[in-house]
Amino acid sequence: MLELEVLSLRNNRLKEIPAACLEGWARLKTLNLADNKLEMLPASIADCVSLQRLDLGHNKLAELPAELGRLAALEYLDASRNALKELPEDLGNCSRMRVLLLGDNSIVAVPGEMLSGMGQLRCLHLQSNKLSDLPEEVGSLRELEDLSVAGNGIKALPDSIGGCKSLKRLYCQGNAKMTAVPASLAELTELEEASFKMCKLKSLPEGAEASWGKLRYMDLSSKGKKPSCKLPAEMVESLERAEVRLVGFALAKKKKGKKKGK
Repeated sequence: MLELEVLSLRNNRLKEIPAACLEGWARLKTLNLADNKLEMLPASIADCVSLQRLDLGHNKLAELPAELGRLAALEYLDASRNALKELPEDLGNCSRMRVLLLGDNSIVAVPGEMLSGMGQLRCLHLQSNKLSDLPEEVGSLRELEDLSVAGNGIKALPDSIGGCKSLKRLYCQGNAKMTAVPASLAELTELEEASFKMCKLKSLPEGAEASWGKLRYMDLSSKGKKPSCKLPAEMVESLERAEVRLVGFALAKKKKGKKKGK
């Protein structure tokens, strides 16, 4: 039994995992505990030193043990659809992490120290939590391709977002307090798809269209009948020429030049 590399206990209505059950699983690479009723994960998870994939989705976990940070081989962690409010900083020790799914919880803050240790992260899902901001350290995620912070209370993206040089998909829809995006958003040259639906953006960074050569879709729809986001005609024409599907905007009025004196 202890030679197993894959173990799935998914959808078994489990309420707990006794600590002793995880001891000695040094060769286990994949552990699926999703769709149960777990309220805690024992610290003995650290004994699974070869673990690469851990699925804890759709349980009742109120916290993640700091010992997860000792799983140096961990590349994939799904802890979505739980009752998490905080995240352990030690999770940042999982330097091989590539996919981190934390959506549909009650997380109020993301530790910057945690993100700064995840230089190989490709996918970060934080949708449907209670976030009011993101730490500046998100900009250290140079390999990040997929970022979702939809359905939170985020007022603004950090200026450091421009450091996510590999970002292809950015989902911010449903952040009703977001009224602007930083100028550094124009530095995301790999961006293909972005959604700010149900936000209240007033504009986009000036000249951003010149950098978004790979952009194919952007949703700027607001809640009201009239679009809140106004874009200059030159930007719209440039994006449309590049076959970008642009949704939910209005054309900004051209600024009138000062009349010369007679």
